[in-house]
Amino acid sequence: MNIFHELKAFSDWSIINRPTTGEIALWHALLGINNRAGWKEWFTTANQSLQLLTGLSKSSLDRTRNKLCQRGLLEYRPGTTRQAGSYRLVSLWVQSRDECGSNVRLIRDQSGSNSGNINKHIYNLNGTREHPSAERSSFEKIKYAEYVSMTETEHQNLLGLFGEEGTKEWINRLNLWKGSKGKKTNSDYFTILNWERMEKENQKQQREAKSEGTEEREIYMPPKAT
Repeated sequence: MNIFHELKAFSDWSIINRPTTGEIALWHALLGINNRAGWKEWFTTANQSLQLLTGLSKSSLDRTRNKLCQRGLLEYRPGTTRQAGSYRLVSLWVQSRDECGSNVRLIRDQSGSNSGNINKHIYNLNGTREHPSAERSSFEKIKYAEYVSMTETEHQNLLGLFGEEGTKEWINRLNLWKGSKGKKTNSDYFTILNWERMEKENQKQQREAKSEGTEEREIYMPPKAT
C-alpha cells in the first residue's frame, strides 16, 4: 500500500459514500497503525489503542468497525482474551485504479484515434515533465484560517461530511477557540471530528433526558463561533 494513494482514494470515496465521523476516524487510525507496522496484510491492534486514537467508546468502536466491514473497507478477525483482534485494510486505491483501467480501455475502444490523449503526461514550456501538485504535497498542511491547518485531503473529507458552509463554520469555531485560549492541537482535522461527535452525543443525551424527565448532565461542548 501507498499511504498517499490510499488517503486520496478514501477522500474520493468519502465524498460519494458520506461515512460518519467515527468511521473516518477509525479508518485513518487503522491506516496509520498499518503504515507504522510496515504495511502488513494482516495486523493486530488493541481496542484500547483504537479508542484512544479515535475517541470512540467500546460499543461505538464495535459498531463502527462492523460498519466499515459492511462497506467493504475492512476485514476483521476477533482476538482472544489475551490477544488483540486482527485487521486487514482493503485498498481503495487498487479498487479505483482497476475501475479506472476498465473505463480507460472502454474509452479507447470507443474513441479510436483519440485514444492517444488518455493518460498523456503534462509538460511545461521547457519540455520537462511536471508532476501534479497533489502528488508532490499529499501530506503538506495548508492554512485555512489563522490558527487552523490541515492537509488538502483532510479538508476534502470535511467538505464531504459537512458541505462548504458547514466546513467553514467548524474551521471558524476552532480558529476562534485556539486564538482566544492560546490552545494547540495535534491535529486540527481530528479535533473538528471529535467536536462534531461530542456535539451529536450531547444532543442525544439532551433528547433522552427530556423524554425521561430527568435533569440534563453538564458535559463539555466545543465553543460556538461568534
